[in-house]
Amino acid sequence: MSVADLETLLRHAVSDAEFRKTLQADPAKALQSKGIDPTPDRVAALRAMSYPQLQALAKSFGHPDVSGIQ
Repeated sequence: MSVADLETLLRHAVSDAEFRKTLQADPAKALQSKGIDPTPDRVAALRAMSYPQLQALAKSFGHPDVSGIQ
């Protein structure tokens, strides 16, 4: 995954509550929705991501609607 792809994912994960839910529930679908090939390594990396940290990051950027992901 390129740095630009990672930036795209993070930008959407921080600003879009529905995308965060999709990212956690179905990483392959989330990747595909952004035009990124959902390789097994990428999906595994997203499954291992700390969603509580992502929630905290979203809150720190002023996105209070981060409930619903653990």
